[in-house]
Amino acid sequence: MRRTPTPGKVPLAIAVAGSLLLPATSSRAAVPSGFTDTLFVTVASPTDVAFTPDGRMLVASQGGAFRVYDGAGALLGTQTFPSSQICSNSERGLLGVAVDPSHAINRHVYLFYTRQKPGGGCGSATPATALSPVNRVSRFLLPSTGVLDLFDHVACRPRRR
Repeated sequence: MRRTPTPGKVPLAIAVAGSLLLPATSSRAAVPSGFTDTLFVTVASPTDVAFTPDGRMLVASQGGAFRVYDGAGALLGTQTFPSSQICSNSERGLLGVAVDPSHAINRHVYLFYTRQKPGGGCGSATPATALSPVNRVSRFLLPSTGVLDLFDHVACRPRRR
């Protein structure tokens, strides 16, 4: 059986194929009036950013680095999870940071990361075992120095109903 092209589909296919052959153009998003586009800091593999009420910027990186910057972009503190405690392969790592709504009073920040269990690895074997890595949200105290104590935290657990 011989198929005949459907009218209208051939020109569309040619247009799509032709657009793939055109040179790529660099187009930047327009910056709204009253705003400027300025590079603030450079961070490798950033995964999340949050701001404290006093204007500090908290940056999480996939490899496990947590950085704190002041409003001018000066680095106030940095910590990195030891590789024995975090899995950063594939879509894992230090993936999120959030500031507690009462941060001005309690100085709490929350980090979302993939924890490597003692004796386990970072493999993704199926089915998961007791030693498989787990995603975790932990609460940390962010002192004015900007340096977290990564060993002093509270692992958050879902509430039981």
